Amino acid sequence: MGQAKERLISIDLLRFLAICAVVVLHCAAPLLYEYNGSGPKVWWLGNILDSISRWCVPVFVMISGAFILKPYQNQQSLTKFLKKRLTKILLPFIFWSILFLVYKEFHTNSEINLAIGVKQFLTGDVYYHLWFVYMIVGLYLIAPIFQIFISKTSEKYIIYLLVLWFISSIIYPFVMEAFEMNIRFDIPATDGFLGYFLLGYYLMNYHIKNKYRVTLYFLGIGSIFVTIFGTWYLTVVRSEGTFRGYFFDNHSPNVFFVAVALFLLFKYMNMPFLEESPKIRNLILIASGVSFGIYMIHPIIQNTITRYIPLTEHSFVSVPLVAVMVISISFGIIYLMQQNKITKKLVL
Repeated sequence: MGQAKERLISIDLLRFLAICAVVVLHCAAPLLYEYNGSGPKVWWLGNILDSISRWCVPVFVMISGAFILKPYQNQQSLTKFLKKRLTKILLPFIFWSILFLVYKEFHTNSEINLAIGVKQFLTGDVYYHLWFVYMIVGLYLIAPIFQIFISKTSEKYIIYLLVLWFISSIIYPFVMEAFEMNIRFDIPATDGFLGYFLLGYYLMNYHIKNKYRVTLYFLGIGSIFVTIFGTWYLTVVRSEGTFRGYFFDNHSPNVFFVAVALFLLFKYMNMPFLEESPKIRNLILIASGVSFGIYMIHPIIQNTITRYIPLTEHSFVSVPLVAVMVISISFGIIYLMQQNKITKKLVL
């Protein structure tokens, strides 16, 4: 077992690139419904930008698993672990949920009172992007169990669990989509993002032979084209311009292979200038540290900017421009919040 003993600055860089990808795909998303409106060129722009960004959420989860399921964490008591993780995320979660409830009332003219707000918080209907936090909280709750599993088992059993997850959460949905048949196959313990969480730990702490990495790199590159042209086929050929986004799903095989390839690329990438330059290293750590905050605030920034710069007009200029502006402004706001001893608790 080749465990990573030091923090890899390249993984922090990957975390920041992942939040940039989130912003890009959210800026590109409106174009995907314009095939019969703005025309094929605009739709293709949205399709390509969205397709090359879809790895972001799986990579976020893998990075979380890589750091949270570290071997030394196994020595923490259950109470200490939950207190450390949940108290760190619950305050920002509640703050941003309240902020978006208030924002939604004014932005969409929706009537929000205490009862409606509590109901939307409990049902996950506060704002579209907050689903990610619900999922991460769930992974934090189950993480101590996986820490025990990891500390007591061997590599082959971790691989066995990952294979079961890959079959049930990646291959099984693909078979249902491709052949339009519902095969009875259900392994509840390996459902959803739990596999990505464990996979992040495994890929970070076990050595992956070069021949396997090269294969995964080629699969990752090929999967980008599968995402692009698969989405085109389902939308244009099968649905006559009505968007169908199966290949954008976080658990589609193509997104899986891109996410794994990028994670391994950054783990094994030899970038001495990142390690040897204190200024660059510090900048990357700052960028990584504001990633969660950027994720939380970026819809407000994006909605504000797109009032003046519509994404579906002059899209080849407006989409990249808006994406850069959203990332930059969100970065600045979250960084300033982190400099204050009170507000820094709201952005992790």
